[in-house]
Amino acid sequence: MPDTSRTTTDLNVRSSPEVSPTNQTATLLSGAHFEATGNVGLWLQINHGGQPGFVNGDFTTSLQPVAVPLWTTSVTTPALNLRNQPSMAANSIIGQLTA
Repeated sequence: MPDTSRTTTDLNVRSSPEVSPTNQTATLLSGAHFEATGNVGLWLQINHGGQPGFVNGDFTTSLQPVAVPLWTTSVTTPALNLRNQPSMAANSIIGQLTA
């Protein structure tokens, strides 16, 4: 599934996932939106002007919505032990909270 992203700075589009003086094919301006169709390490694969290319993912941010759960689960227990240290030892219990 393509990931809609945005550039955070002017960003070079490259023909291969590496920095080389001979593989720059275009520049995306800061704030440009694009769809990443894959990745190779930190490089995002994109289509730009009908041609495949790569941009450095360190200079982009995803615009995909974050999934929010539609429900939550809770557990009610008759008592909750309060401890004086992060330990399951019985001698670390200093009190209890009851439901």
